[in-house]
Amino acid sequence: MSFAHLASHAPSRTLAATAAISMLCCAAALRADVVETKDGRRYEGNVVSQNDEIVSIDTLVGDLRITLKLPRIEVASVSKSPLPDGFFRRSTGGDNSRPDEMNSAYLEVPIRGVFGKELFADVIRPALNRARYSKVPHIVFVIDSVEQGKTEDDKAGFDEAIATANLLQSHSKWIQFHSIVKNCVGKAIVFPLHSSTVRLTPGSEIGTNDIPKDWEEARAAEELAIRRQIAGEYGARVAAKRGDGLGALVQALIDPTASFVAWRNDDKTITFGATAPKDVPTTNIILEDDPEKTLRMTYDRAKSLGLSVLDGDTAALGEQLGLKSWHLESNFGSESVNRVTRQQIERQQKAATVFEMRIKENIRRREAVENQIQMNLKAAAEMDPSKGDYSTYGRRWRWGWNGYGSAGGGGTSLTYESQQRWTNRTDATLMYLNRAYSAVVAARKLDKEAAQLGLEQTFKPEELEQMATDLQTKGRMLRLHRNRYEK
Repeated sequence: MSFAHLASHAPSRTLAATAAISMLCCAAALRADVVETKDGRRYEGNVVSQNDEIVSIDTLVGDLRITLKLPRIEVASVSKSPLPDGFFRRSTGGDNSRPDEMNSAYLEVPIRGVFGKELFADVIRPALNRARYSKVPHIVFVIDSVEQGKTEDDKAGFDEAIATANLLQSHSKWIQFHSIVKNCVGKAIVFPLHSSTVRLTPGSEIGTNDIPKDWEEARAAEELAIRRQIAGEYGARVAAKRGDGLGALVQALIDPTASFVAWRNDDKTITFGATAPKDVPTTNIILEDDPEKTLRMTYDRAKSLGLSVLDGDTAALGEQLGLKSWHLESNFGSESVNRVTRQQIERQQKAATVFEMRIKENIRRREAVENQIQMNLKAAAEMDPSKGDYSTYGRRWRWGWNGYGSAGGGGTSLTYESQQRWTNRTDATLMYLNRAYSAVVAARKLDKEAAQLGLEQTFKPEELEQMATDLQTKGRMLRLHRNRYEK
């Protein structure tokens, strides 16, 4: 397993509205309902309704809190039984009487181990939902994750990395992420890539592993192509926000063929990018990465380049960012990580039931599909040909007529270049709309499957039908006006 598995999903945007968390207060219940099915499944929680056909129970499946609707014919018994303390532990919304202090509240979330073994998307899910629903605006990831070189298939690890990237993206509109790096080598780089602040600590490094030299040529070539794609997309995103230099750095951390150079200018300032200007003396080069290896950025290197580093702990990060009321909201971040990690490892040691796996897979796939819908609709809106800038022959030459032999004096005939620009933007918009339509079709199927599993659906059925109709209508109109000659 390689980056090829990751590329078909990343970088992606995830489903924000899952059935994983609900803001229900269960403090009044000293005892909980237990529903046992005829095939041996047992669910503890709160039976919210039951009739001759359905028994609905608010429960936990794995670490996901959901409302299951079980057919009465499958239910063996409904009874009362005590639950362990903290079984339905959920935030009540924080201290809303001090909104000024809450603006700089944070949760600290430790990231340890490697994806697929000790690290899973579900490990961080409770902390993200806590922050979102309690209006805690910051999460600080403290990362200590080092993968050894790839020598075997790692599908589970890549699946978890994909799910984590989707989860982070879906919560980024409510939470600002920060990464404090002790060590981050491998797929855990998804955390810094989605963080607005990244700080290396003394002795730390960040990067990805090189492509193994003993891989077959075809496999290595596929891996390299996919890494270039991922590096290019994330690099472009960073470059747009923080400049080409940091964009080049991100690419070099992922793509072994990407170049990165840092040099000192005559005025003692430091500049870096993909290449150095030809007039920069070699003696001024501070860092130039190996063209056949991925770049490893260390604390010392970062400091020599003038990048911000951190010599303290999480509390010191707030001071460095200038957030005066920076404070830890609670220990929920570390406690939930420890709890879920233990649960995940225990589940790994036991065979997960087919039913639980289907629920988790359905939720994750719906996260990815909604992300695809949102991303492609946004891209289609940006490429809408009606938003382009076009020139006419009349405007170009200040002629009083429409161009080459056309009648009239309005000068509205598009130039050849503008005609091509209109057509190209139309084709790009159609491509994104077609992708969005395919995602809508997939969402329809996954929501139907969710209902069969007893899960709440992401969309109302009429929403998907209307969305599909609108996409088809817009596509027909674009194809009808694909070739345009007049402004």
